[in-house]
Amino acid sequence: MSAIAWIVLFLGVVSILWIGAAHIVALINDEAIARRFGKRKRCAFDD
Repeated sequence: MSAIAWIVLFLGVVSILWIGAAHIVALINDEAIARRFGKRKRCAFDD
């Protein structure tokens, strides 16, 4: 494989991992906030 292909592959993997980590962190923060305030706000259209 060429160097450019390796770079593109690497960036793709990193971006997938970054997005996945961001989602996990957001879920954990959401749970912590919901527990602290005693109300579970899932999304704006829930009520």
